[in-house]
Amino acid sequence: MKVIAVISPCGGTGRTTMTVSLATILQRQNWTTGIIELDPANRLGLFLGLNELLEQGFAAHLAKREKWCSHAYQSADQVIFLPFGAVDAMTKQIFDHALYKYPQWLKIALHDIVVPPDSVFFIDTPPWPSLYVEQACEAADLIVVVWNPEPLHYLTLSAVSNFLAKIKKPALFLVNKLDVRRPLHNDLVLMSQNHLANLLLPYRLHLDEAVPEAFANNKLVIDHAPSSQVSHDLHGISAYIMQTLHKLDS
Repeated sequence: MKVIAVISPCGGTGRTTMTVSLATILQRQNWTTGIIELDPANRLGLFLGLNELLEQGFAAHLAKREKWCSHAYQSADQVIFLPFGAVDAMTKQIFDHALYKYPQWLKIALHDIVVPPDSVFFIDTPPWPSLYVEQACEAADLIVVVWNPEPLHYLTLSAVSNFLAKIKKPALFLVNKLDVRRPLHNDLVLMSQNHLANLLLPYRLHLDEAVPEAFANNKLVIDHAPSSQVSHDLHGISAYIMQTLHKLDS
């Protein structure tokens, strides 16, 4: 199994939307894919076509020392997903303490998931920094950092880069919600190229009204607007990420 941690320096980057789309694209290309929702927000199921938040998830099972992956689901496209689940404050505190006490819990726990060896699993996380991000990065073969071309996001890139340098994991930085009509967006992408060099993914995810329209219609943007710029972007990014994983193996 190859594991990709998807992280972001700020909230609202479009990280989960992108993660679900990439997992679905690869699943349709005959890869076995999955998503682990390492995020107490517990909203992943909504992006996969469900109409309400899932009550059952792995956080409560871990807190009770039960088998953590016993509540796995599948999307309509057969993407496996393990939701965080709805938990109260006490259960979350127990879960958080377990993550703090066992920094490699998720890395080891992934062996409990029985899938083909060439499967690709994504880990969706809350904004960095957090215990959840650290767990995801520890378990990952590749880290994808999703950021928007906005000043606050740009100003966090150095801190995120320093964090990644310390843990010595392969990483790619992906620009999302790029509006090429805005000079500020173009300037920040150009400045990030100077800072990140070859860590900056050559594909961008462009700002596209098709994304919220698709979500409102309970669809993925690759189905709602298959000819849109953002759908084209997503297919290019999925291919680039798989090429990167193959290079890491060689």
